[in-house]
Amino acid sequence: MSGQVPVTGDAAVDAALVELENIEELSTGEKLERFSRAQRALAEELEDTHSEGATS
Repeated sequence: MSGQVPVTGDAAVDAALVELENIEELSTGEKLERFSRAQRALAEELEDTHSEGATS
């Protein structure tokens, strides 16, 4: 993602998007690490959202 990082209003999602900013400039190993961190953060956010919905 190059250019301006989209803002979703959800802090965890926004942080994951920032992780992917300028990713094309990184080595393959660094890209993998960034994608992995972003994926974990988004998965945790989805789990939290799902858990909150189940208790409401």
